[in-house]
Amino acid sequence: MAGTIDVQSAPDKGTTFTVTLPLKEADKSALIQEKQLVEPPDLSDKRILIVEDNKVNQVVCEAMLAPTQATTEIVENGQECLDRLKEASFDLILMDIQMPVMDGETACKEIRKDGKAQRIIALTANVMQSDRERYSAIGFDGCIAKPIETCVLYGALSDALCS
Repeated sequence: MAGTIDVQSAPDKGTTFTVTLPLKEADKSALIQEKQLVEPPDLSDKRILIVEDNKVNQVVCEAMLAPTQATTEIVENGQECLDRLKEASFDLILMDIQMPVMDGETACKEIRKDGKAQRIIALTANVMQSDRERYSAIGFDGCIAKPIETCVLYGALSDALCS
């Protein structure tokens, strides 16, 4: 990182380490601010499709959505999501990224090929800025980090479905 490390030590006095890194201050306007709501939004008239292969994550996600009164359905991979969308419509898809059969990125690309204005939010542990930018370029409407924080989930749901 083109920095320096300096060490100064004196017997019976201690040691001082100085690390210098030539870093630039981050552009604060580029930081993603996630809306956080403590109270669940009323989604009693909304249908949400959860696309998640992990059984524990399915249960957790459904439990977190229960207070919103939304109707939820679960499928286990991107292919099942595409198949289900041929049969039913949903107000929102919460899509895991890493799944067997078909991953979330591929599924989102396939959904966007049809030109649908389907709202899709990625649920993933991969939330570096470069990951978020890639998800946005693919066509995701947002990204929620795993483990999911309830207040962040409620904020994203409110933004996506109540605006």
